[in-house]
Amino acid sequence: SLPMSRGSIVRDISCDANDLCLASLSWDGVVAIDIGEGANRFRIIAQHSETFRGEEVPEAAAFVRMTSGAQKVYTSSSSPGTFYVEKWSLDMPCLQAGKTLSDCVRYDSVWSIAVFYVRPSLKEMVVLPMEPAQGTLYLFGR
Repeated sequence: SLPMSRGSIVRDISCDANDLCLASLSWDGVVAIDIGEGANRFRIIAQHSETFRGEEVPEAAAFVRMTSGAQKVYTSSSSPGTFYVEKWSLDMPCLQAGKTLSDCVRYDSVWSIAVFYVRPSLKEMVVLPMEPAQGTLYLFGR
């Protein structure tokens, strides 16, 4: 299951040639998923949310969370394990002033995310008990 709060959505997902995928969860950040053969197939190997959370959104307006945080994901064509993520933020005072949602969304930045992960071999999958999957995400602001 994905670590998502009320009002968040899986906005986009992109995979590289090494079977690593990065999914954007809007308000809830990003998760890296291993889809290759091995012990961690279809498991989350890393996640990050802090950078993508914006202004506090009241529970009554949780539906607008889908317009802030991590949005579109692009895979680097030259660096395996590197992805680019659009980050949007929501101007809550603008929205509370009665302006339209499209007037209150800011398309602020693109982040480069490098996923470092060593996939366990199939042999390790049979011999070792299932340990939590571990990868490392490095974020670089643009």
